[in-house]
Amino acid sequence: MALLICLKGEAFYTSSQVSFALGPQVTGLWLPAHSGTLLVGAGGLVVRVTLPETMELRDLPQEARFEHLRRLLVHLAGLYLEARDAAPADALGKAYGVLICEAVRADLARTQLNQDLGREQVSTRFSQAREYIRAHLFERIRLSDLARVLKVSPRTVQLIFAQEAGQSLTRYVTRMRLEEAHQRLLQADPQINVTQIALDCGFNHAGLFSAAYHRAFGELPRDALARARRGASGEKGPESLQIAS
Repeated sequence: MALLICLKGEAFYTSSQVSFALGPQVTGLWLPAHSGTLLVGAGGLVVRVTLPETMELRDLPQEARFEHLRRLLVHLAGLYLEARDAAPADALGKAYGVLICEAVRADLARTQLNQDLGREQVSTRFSQAREYIRAHLFERIRLSDLARVLKVSPRTVQLIFAQEAGQSLTRYVTRMRLEEAHQRLLQADPQINVTQIALDCGFNHAGLFSAAYHRAFGELPRDALARARRGASGEKGPESLQIAS
């Protein structure tokens, strides 16, 4: 299954069974199984997006298909125009197909979630989940445990975090642990070191903790701790030096 996207100008698709104009107002066309002819006007640009065989979109409501496409096409057009000289059109078409399918899946899942629970209930469940995580932050937090607490299915927990936090439960918990570790590093306790803080905050590997902390805060935890201790003792680090006039 494929999709034709008109990025510039106008185009016209015709076959023995259907005819369709593409342009500024109608930017996408689901390509039927039968073959046809695509005519592109002067200065026009049309890309054929190949959808993964594993993604069955024929059963989706027509309005759902094009609603997702409208949200993506402007962005995709910009990406395509920037990258078309650097990558084969077929490869870009397949990549865009995967992106479209993932967006469709995610949005349909969010719609189903709100239908099952209602928007207010989704927000309430997420608040309950945050409270549970805070209370058990340094313990092993399993999806099944949280599902039992919220009285929903594990899949619903995943959807709640995808919608409300924009990330998985695992990433959310890791971020909260990193933020707690960050606060402890800034306290500059002289009796504690980075390894101990990592272990206390639920990280079992100091090296992995350091890498995750650097990605989150832009510096290594040992540097953050050293900087905090310098500040607590009144010592000026290199970044505090001033040029005399």
